[in-house]
Amino acid sequence: MSRQPKLFTLLFAGMVLALALALFSSGGTSSASPQAAPQSAVMAQSCDPSGSIDGTATPSTVLPGQSVQFTARGFSSGEGISFWFTDPNGDVFGTAQPLCCAPSNGVLAFSPIQLDDEFYNTPGRWAFTVAGSSSHHQSIIYFCAVRQVQPTNTAVPPTSVPPTSVPPTAVLPTVAPTAAVPPTSAPVPTVQIPGTNARVFPETGKVVTGLFLDYWTNNGGLAQQGYPISNVMGEVSDLDGKPYTLQYFERAVFEYHPEIADPKFKVLLSQLGTFQYKKKYPTGAPDQKVNTSPGTILFPETGKHVGGRFLEYWQKNGGLAQQGYPLSEEFTEVSDLNGKPYTVQYFERAVFEMHPENAPPFDVLLSQLGTFRYKEKYNP
Repeated sequence: MSRQPKLFTLLFAGMVLALALALFSSGGTSSASPQAAPQSAVMAQSCDPSGSIDGTATPSTVLPGQSVQFTARGFSSGEGISFWFTDPNGDVFGTAQPLCCAPSNGVLAFSPIQLDDEFYNTPGRWAFTVAGSSSHHQSIIYFCAVRQVQPTNTAVPPTSVPPTSVPPTAVLPTVAPTAAVPPTSAPVPTVQIPGTNARVFPETGKVVTGLFLDYWTNNGGLAQQGYPISNVMGEVSDLDGKPYTLQYFERAVFEYHPEIADPKFKVLLSQLGTFQYKKKYPTGAPDQKVNTSPGTILFPETGKHVGGRFLEYWQKNGGLAQQGYPLSEEFTEVSDLNGKPYTVQYFERAVFEMHPENAPPFDVLLSQLGTFRYKEKYNP
């Protein structure tokens, strides 16, 4: 997980010092207070720090020169802990290895620390995650790092309300996040995904929460959806031109639809198969062959057939809701991932690949359409 181990070793040393000072001073609580926000400062961008799970950041919106105190709760006495930061672009800086131990009351109360300037070079909603090694509990603390700028339409001179400076108990060393390439389109506002449950995937450093996590868990998990590869974000659909709050996974894109009353359809999958098929085969894929196995089904909605192992897989793995209607018959395609030819069939939300070299049920695998689409649109 750690992308900058040397820098984070310094960062961790500062955090451990802050934790130790908090635990052994004033009866286990911090004796210093985070600084109040300078009144002359305004936010450089909109940021919502809400949604923390079993933890707090005080203050939750942090300006340059301020100190912030992190408090994480719910850990087992003496268990090892690890922690990491996730920046607004989804890049992760930290370690998954347990490096410290939780106090007897299970509350990790760090002394106030001052964020380095690099946090403000990537302003927005950050996450500070603390994980227990034996309980597997995770405290996810959201906070906003906001650049401080002076108002331009006020008669009060900028120097009339100078920001105060209180020496922090411990100072975070420099952390230099790697900025992701921004989308080419204007940012689309997001809405809060309902639910308080959350899971951090250390394989990609992304967090999945609420209804999105429920859908992932109840609809095939890793095999069907893959790992999350983005944060929750806003995007205008190429299919209907409407804005949606969504999250990218290796094999799918989850869309949140609050306008739908039925809870079963609050989360829908983007039609990645449709996008990919139209892009690669605008006039239809060549040399398609109808599966003639016994039990083959014709779908009148698209005029395509599904049979054999592909039909069995379709029926056992979510059917229409998860995979969508077939867009093609079976044909041979060279994989964009490994350059090998496979028998494939395109569906609205998936592409089935036949892998006869694998024993069932792994003889049918899904293309990583989410990965392809995300790289195409955002070039991470």
